[in-house]
Amino acid sequence: MYAVLPNYVSEISEKASRGTFSCLLNVFQCSGMLFCYAVGPYTSVVVFNFILAIFPAACIILFYLLAIESPHYLIKTGQYDLAKSTIESIRGKGANVESELAMIEKAIEEEGRPSVKDICRSKGNKKAFLITVVLLCFQQLTGINAILTYAQTIFKDSGTSIPPEICSMIIGAVQLGASFLTPIFVDKLGRKMLLIISAIGMVLSELPLGLYSHFYAHQKEGSDLSYLPIVCLVVFILTYNVGFAQVPWTIMAEMFPTGIRSKAASLVTAACLLLGFFIVKYFEQMSNNIGLGVCFMIFSVCCAISTIFVKFVVIETSKKSLEEIQTELNS
Repeated sequence: MYAVLPNYVSEISEKASRGTFSCLLNVFQCSGMLFCYAVGPYTSVVVFNFILAIFPAACIILFYLLAIESPHYLIKTGQYDLAKSTIESIRGKGANVESELAMIEKAIEEEGRPSVKDICRSKGNKKAFLITVVLLCFQQLTGINAILTYAQTIFKDSGTSIPPEICSMIIGAVQLGASFLTPIFVDKLGRKMLLIISAIGMVLSELPLGLYSHFYAHQKEGSDLSYLPIVCLVVFILTYNVGFAQVPWTIMAEMFPTGIRSKAASLVTAACLLLGFFIVKYFEQMSNNIGLGVCFMIFSVCCAISTIFVKFVVIETSKKSLEEIQTELNS
């Protein structure tokens, strides 16, 4: 889903609204997280997983019945007439279908028959791969998956007086509400601005949370600030979802030429989620060894470094066609 859906959405969307549609993916992901937080504590593992299995089953049926094939894929496989009718059906009357078809066809012809090796054979592809891999690694280094996985444990260890399962539901609700902000602003403010706002917000929320957790763990005091963990995590979730939750995936889908987009996206996704796996797997062990507060402070430092990376390395892709992005990467 992470590898295919961003690419699919970027290929069927117009450049003016591509960011908005791509970022809607995060709305549905956050809906699922809130569902898990609300249902998980009150059902057995077996029942919970049976319930979850309903959703991918429904996805298979609905996608098969309702989805259209990407025009890029249709042109690539020689189905020109079907590609034309597909674009007409999704763009509506008055759209410049011939111009869009010609642009897609030209891009595919210039690419030839690319392979995974082509990622390293051009300046643009190497730059795109570097930007997307590092950006998505920073997404994991914010600590988001560790925080969401161990949310109840974090609240308990931080000393907050609010029941952990209620705190998790609050976080899930905030996450879902914040996920609606990115589609609204991603094409107005641009990708880079949202990422910088997001990173700064995470620094300002994780750093005080780390200091509080460290102080509480060592001094066994801080009951007067027992509300601080939930406030900091609410701000963290809010600012994370404004930018880093979905914008890196949107940029990944925009960076690569059509021919290698699926292959490159698969490699980038694998690297990102592999890092996320290790962070989640060893977070509890790290927390026990160096302290929960130190872990949060490390995450906040990573967020600060990501701000510099976004400012000076990441290119702006908002309101540019996929072909214009390739031109800038190769310039």
